Amino acid sequence: MAKSQSPQLDLRALALSPLAGYRHDTAPVEEWKGATVTLREPSAGDWTAWQAKLAELTGEDVTPDNVQSLADSVDGTDRTLDATLLVRVLYDDKGQRVFEDKDVAQLAAIYGPVHDRLLRRSMEIGGLTDAPLEQEEKN
Repeated sequence: MAKSQSPQLDLRALALSPLAGYRHDTAPVEEWKGATVTLREPSAGDWTAWQAKLAELTGEDVTPDNVQSLADSVDGTDRTLDATLLVRVLYDDKGQRVFEDKDVAQLAAIYGPVHDRLLRRSMEIGGLTDAPLEQEEKN
């Protein structure tokens, strides 16, 4: 006979939360007045958006064979690619996205080391290497 679940768990609510299908973790951000954020692993859709932005920035079709060279060719001061991922993986303490896709340019304009650390943590949560981000120095 299966064990019954705790009556305090609302499995339906847990399964329907925006983060239910993703590995995720919380992280304090001291630079943001000690705020706590939730980071989730990038999804296939996030990578598709990243590749679309890469194609837009370079004017080239993105393929598995040229993705790294195209990413390397993007001006190192242009943080649009990083911002494209971060707007999709950064959540508040209620499990809601902090940014919308339309916020990429605004975030890219002020993107700094804190943003970079958060994006890298998201990649780690997903067990992903930072190969597409190698153009940037680690903080």
